[in-house]
Amino acid sequence: PDWLAAECLSKLQRVKVRHRQLNQWYRTLDALLAAKEKIEEALYQRVRDLFSLKVDLVFYDLTSSYFCRKQPKGKLRRHGVSKDKRPRQVQVVLGVVMANGFPIAHHVFPGNTADKSTLQKVMTDLQKRFGLGHVMVVSDRGLVSEENLAFLTEQNLSYLLGIGSRRSDEALEVLKRLNYRRWLQIDQGNRVQEIALKDKTIRYFVIDSAERKDYEQSMRERSMQRAKEQLQKVAQAVKAGRLKDPARIGARANRAVANNHGHRYFSWEVPRPGQFHFFEDPQKLPAERSREGKYILKTEDLRMTAGEAVACYKELNTVEQGFRDLKDVIEMRPVYHKTDERIEAHIFVASMALFLKRVLEHQLASELPEISATDAFAAMKSMGIAELEFNGQSRRLVSAGGRDARRIAAALGIRDLAPPTPENTGPERPKTQM
Repeated sequence: PDWLAAECLSKLQRVKVRHRQLNQWYRTLDALLAAKEKIEEALYQRVRDLFSLKVDLVFYDLTSSYFCRKQPKGKLRRHGVSKDKRPRQVQVVLGVVMANGFPIAHHVFPGNTADKSTLQKVMTDLQKRFGLGHVMVVSDRGLVSEENLAFLTEQNLSYLLGIGSRRSDEALEVLKRLNYRRWLQIDQGNRVQEIALKDKTIRYFVIDSAERKDYEQSMRERSMQRAKEQLQKVAQAVKAGRLKDPARIGARANRAVANNHGHRYFSWEVPRPGQFHFFEDPQKLPAERSREGKYILKTEDLRMTAGEAVACYKELNTVEQGFRDLKDVIEMRPVYHKTDERIEAHIFVASMALFLKRVLEHQLASELPEISATDAFAAMKSMGIAELEFNGQSRRLVSAGGRDARRIAAALGIRDLAPPTPENTGPERPKTQM
């Protein structure tokens, strides 16, 4: 690479090569994006044969990735529901399809895209390009809609989907039919119960998870404490005479319970001007407590056992872990590119890095099980390359890295650590936009 001289760099400078070199790298993104579908198909076929994979389950989920700007531009950068908790930044929505732990396909959508509107396009593409036979689609509750369920049935695709338990009449009906004598213990921390509604072709599994209950209970207690503190401030203002008008008291109380889900636990009343009283709601709070730790799965597969349903749905965590790897290990975000095509190419490069990470996990599992792929990434950063110029001659020096880096290279059969020397790319071409 055509690096900038060290004295020309600052510690915070992201780009450390000359513009000519940078533009060459950017142009490779265009070539990669043009071949995206062929590359994904070839990689899938390669790992399928290499690891003798049988694909009968595909996992699909979505996340978002933000930009270092706040104004929408192009077709992709839009404000939407931020899963990175950056609501002021524009974003894109990223959908990833995984099979046997490998990301076999991904799709980039505008940042304001609703999750449920993506499923049909992604599944159609999956069947067209990968020639999968009868598979089961496993996904989260954000993708459940009548249109999507009808589509999956029409395409002869089985499904195992989570459904929301708070605003869904279907879920409320399922929870009402729970019989606390019919729980089936499937392991130390989980029990399950199958529920049947009017449509006997659809099955529902309610899972009661001890780990999930502990987490949701702690979150609820924290939210209750914060909401209570806000309501106490309203009560103090009323008692001190700073708030007297019932309309203003009500508006202030509504703002107090709007944050931290306070309306789920507390109710309040204004008996007369200058008076305010709040209390734990005797109906809402017990309902919240009874819901803690429970989630509902829906499937039309009549052969699946309760234990199999829970095990399959837990594998959806591989997609969540993939998102964490993309964002934290591979450092896909924030995105700095300016054009839609370069944005898609940037995400494609990150998805290929995730694919390589999964391959690395498989190889290390047999050769160096004590080292994770994430630890391997960190260890390999100890390797380095330097280019020295002396008396008109240029020479490369490659350091072998630390002990773990050398062990990893040996386990992977990498003997020559020096990267290939790129060919002369010819005269500089006009600069292209990021």
